[in-house]
Amino acid sequence: MSRYKYIMRDYHAIENAEIELDGITVLSGVNGCGKSTLSRWLYYIVNGAVCFEKNLFAKYVDKVKEQVANMSAICQQIRQSAMGDASSVDIERDHSEMLALKELWMKLDQVRWVSEQSIGEVRDLFMRAMDVVLACMQKWLGLMSCISKSRLFAYMDVRIGKGADLLSIQSVFRQNETVWLEEETNRLNNAIVGRDTESFWESVYKEYAINEIAPRTIHVFEDEVPVLRKNTVLPIWGLKEAIYIDTPMAIAAGGVYYRTNVFWKALREMVLEETKGNPDTREFVQMIQDLLGGDAVVEEDIVAERSLHYVSKDKKINIGLDLTATGFKTFAYMQRLLENGHLNKNTLLLIDEPEAHLHPQWIVEFARLLVLLNKKLGLKVLLASHNPDMVAAIHDIAEKEGVLETTWFYVAEPSQTSPHQFVYKNLGHEIAEIFKSFNIALDRIKEYGSSGI
Repeated sequence: MSRYKYIMRDYHAIENAEIELDGITVLSGVNGCGKSTLSRWLYYIVNGAVCFEKNLFAKYVDKVKEQVANMSAICQQIRQSAMGDASSVDIERDHSEMLALKELWMKLDQVRWVSEQSIGEVRDLFMRAMDVVLACMQKWLGLMSCISKSRLFAYMDVRIGKGADLLSIQSVFRQNETVWLEEETNRLNNAIVGRDTESFWESVYKEYAINEIAPRTIHVFEDEVPVLRKNTVLPIWGLKEAIYIDTPMAIAAGGVYYRTNVFWKALREMVLEETKGNPDTREFVQMIQDLLGGDAVVEEDIVAERSLHYVSKDKKINIGLDLTATGFKTFAYMQRLLENGHLNKNTLLLIDEPEAHLHPQWIVEFARLLVLLNKKLGLKVLLASHNPDMVAAIHDIAEKEGVLETTWFYVAEPSQTSPHQFVYKNLGHEIAEIFKSFNIALDRIKEYGSSGI
């Protein structure tokens, strides 16, 4: 399996972080030391590189859909002008062009990137849309007055001489639209082949709705090969997706927020998929179900929206997951990700402080689950934690299971030169230094408690 290294310098609270991603990596530090920042940007880069073609293709499809919508407006203009100039009942009743273009627009919206053949599918739909407009011209253009035609041609940006016949008008329209399509298609193909850095960042910013400036120094290495180069972005071979979970509330959130939060939206889509029944994950799913004393299942709620429910083993409890304790949600998203095949050797799982809502016993169970997923499925994990039980459990269970050599621990230490910034110290496979930082809390208890009053 591939090994990764992740570097970020001089960005927000982070002065320097050089993070090994070889199995399980644990980041520890005080609030505000940049742990979430590291996870967030790693998510952007991994998914941006893995989905490079897909994201570029989605932008291409959006442009084509916009052009087809414009074609629909042209047909509407032709129809309305002809109806006003000729007062024909037949024109008033005929909506065939708009209906045909709407259908083609919806088909475009359903095209997904698979390979270069997907581009051909989009081109074919666009050409069919162009034929609809040409047919609309054939049917109604002759009924329009000269003034209406001039207004229409100005809107269409069709430059022709006075008295031009229908064939000439159709020819100019076809040529303009064909040239536009070829230019956009060539631009897409060149970007896919070149994988240039500018196209990469443009697609990443658009896809993940990023509203902050990217770090000036940020690198990801796959087996010592840099993914982000000066002019190009290499594909990542060993990973197919990164999943970022900043809170278990994401899978049970309602309203508008989860639709605008790219991390929550992506997680909800993954957990609400239909179960694929991956046999390799069955033992882990069973482990979670035994712990919960029930199952996390997808059901339709009273407004026919699919959501997660908790169903107890005896079937006496069936409630929306949003009504359960947050600890249930933490294990429920793991169960659904496992069932739907998202946790495997090609996945990087990024989790912020999963222990925040867990009972101490469940903290240990969650740590054991992560270690076993890494050992048996090859799952890579980057975990941010404040909790001594979580850190100790991952260390000791990883040692027992024989994967400590690929389990890394980091502690964020205050910078010696820059206020409010931190340096991530690589502790290797040991955790003693992390516990020194945890012991500060004990010192504060002694200072503020009854013995110090």
